[in-house]
Amino acid sequence: GKQVSFLRNLLASISIGNYFFCHAVKNDNTTVFSPRQNKAYIEALFKGVQESYIICGHTHIQFELSLPNKKIINAGSIGMPFSNQFGAQWLWLDDNRIEYKRTIFNQQAAIQLISQTEYPFKNEFIANNLRSTISLSQGYSILNTLIRAQNAQHDLS
Repeated sequence: GKQVSFLRNLLASISIGNYFFCHAVKNDNTTVFSPRQNKAYIEALFKGVQESYIICGHTHIQFELSLPNKKIINAGSIGMPFSNQFGAQWLWLDDNRIEYKRTIFNQQAAIQLISQTEYPFKNEFIANNLRSTISLSQGYSILNTLIRAQNAQHDLS
């Protein structure tokens, strides 16, 4: 209903001051990249962005990557962080600082609430993201698999 309509009408990216916000990369919400990839390749993903700071997500890993005249900052993930620590990841921005945050929440209450929903993958979500977390090394392994599949798909086009 209203929530789906609201989400469909959101902009894919937005610039506010010296910050460029996007989900994945410029003009594309699905491309996967890792901060461990070639910097020239990553720079090309954001070609044309004028702002000094690029704030993104999509990879579920909090990171900061410096490029010439730009800094890519990944906020991490609230619900599915790839991290060695439990908690919802997010980013605090103000005029003077960028600060990575992690909020601990009541796991049992979250499990109980999600268990009562109609979400079709709730058992997998609870097992992988609430009863345990995906470690940083597992997260990078997942990203590498997704990047290989993405590259193979591009090779077919």
